[in-house]
Amino acid sequence: MSNIRTGVPLEVSFGGPRHTADVELFTDEESVVRLSEAIARDNKHWAKFNGMGFDADGNPNLADAYQSWQQGTVILGLTVR
Repeated sequence: MSNIRTGVPLEVSFGGPRHTADVELFTDEESVVRLSEAIARDNKHWAKFNGMGFDADGNPNLADAYQSWQQGTVILGLTVR
């Protein structure tokens, strides 16, 4: 991941032709925890892979999201052109 930087476009493919995407890399605690919670709500597999559990109501565990950030989780925001 060290070669991916905010503001440096990259090529992406979602099973079809390649597209250029602008990148925003989120590394700070607040952003990673907030975005991890949002991603985990819609993608349980991603949550499990990143060690995030859920409470009895099905909400992502924010302490797990924080611990994931402490262990180096970063979030990539892609805007495909």
